[in-house]
Amino acid sequence: MKDYSSFVMITWSIWHSRNIALYQNQKMDPKNVLCKAEAVLNSYIAAQGSLIQEFLVPPTKKGVSWIPSDNHWYNLNVDAAIDISNGIIGLGAIIENFKGDFIAGPATRNIFLVTLSLQRLKLSSKALSRR
Repeated sequence: MKDYSSFVMITWSIWHSRNIALYQNQKMDPKNVLCKAEAVLNSYIAAQGSLIQEFLVPPTKKGVSWIPSDNHWYNLNVDAAIDISNGIIGLGAIIENFKGDFIAGPATRNIFLVTLSLQRLKLSSKALSRR
């Protein structure tokens, strides 16, 4: 499995360095490409190990309580789901007042032609996080 993972990571790193050379006019040293692939793979494996260990440890119950917002403020919680294979996007929101009372909860299920590339999604996410 490690050999396959190494192959995938090295292949991805070569592809990535090629794109950087083509679109940003920056060439990477091949040794650096391989070192980066190895470092990313080792980080990924270490993270997976800690996640697996986390699931092996029985969860402890913690008391979690709702913290109200300041007076006369509202909380807006939103969520979305995308079914790419069927071109369906679901959107939902819940609005609560400072007392925790439910105010509104609009939800919609729309059929769209989902053709966004992963790169466009990343760009949109970055733009939203800057606001």
